[in-house]
Amino acid sequence: MKTKYDWIIHIIKNGVPCACCGKVEDGFIEYACNCHTHGMGKYGHLDFQLVLHYSDEEVGRILNTLGMRVKAG
Repeated sequence: MKTKYDWIIHIIKNGVPCACCGKVEDGFIEYACNCHTHGMGKYGHLDFQLVLHYSDEEVGRILNTLGMRVKAG
């Protein structure tokens, strides 16, 4: 069975172009980023933010795991 995620994860880090304007981000210090969720409020919880620079796959795994725990109560 496929897991349904009903929140969004934004990954903002050096070298990644903005989805809106296309400008490439380059303002973060080394090993830092701004990866965060949108949508945890529907579960009565604050959104999550990760500021350590991990791979996109690891960011997704961490934030989705936290989201699924909140969703499960």
